[in-house]
Amino acid sequence: MAKVSFHNPIPIMPLAIAATAIALFGVAGYLYYDAFVVPRCLACEMKVTPEMQEQHRVYVLPGEERVWSCCPMCNLRIAAVHPDLRIETWCDNCRKPITIEVEDREVVEVDPGGTIVLAGAAVTKSCLDNRFACSPECRDALLPGLPEDTPTPPPAKAIEKALEIGVVPPPSPALPIGLAVVGIVFLIISCV
Repeated sequence: MAKVSFHNPIPIMPLAIAATAIALFGVAGYLYYDAFVVPRCLACEMKVTPEMQEQHRVYVLPGEERVWSCCPMCNLRIAAVHPDLRIETWCDNCRKPITIEVEDREVVEVDPGGTIVLAGAAVTKSCLDNRFACSPECRDALLPGLPEDTPTPPPAKAIEKALEIGVVPPPSPALPIGLAVVGIVFLIISCV
């Protein structure tokens, strides 16, 4: 009678551990890329789309270092960590250019002078509901598309609320680094 062998010539367990290690490296790489390479709003950590990058140009003074922002209120919230700013944007209704100068966390110049911040996030908690208007007429045209009771302060008043809110802390690299370390450990185990 012939002997039947149940010995498997392919080492399944080390391959499974190595595959897990590779998956952990992939996840760690993606998380690192998503948190530290993709542009994010300095104030709220929202991903900044190319359209937002074009519309919300915030420069730290002096030196004109560009920082990312996603909306009008976040433009002003950045003053919590950078007290001197120049904000270049446009009216969300007519696209007229708007420039706001901030010195020592106070709005010192606004062009055009009738600029208004439509702070819809005060109602919905979403940056997507914030707008700039260059005049009362543009404000009135934008309000129907925003939440009811949206506050409409001038930038000099809006910055007070923005500074109360402040900025969120930057993300920690601990999770991607931790996953990479676990991946290294799994890789070493698969080789043993």
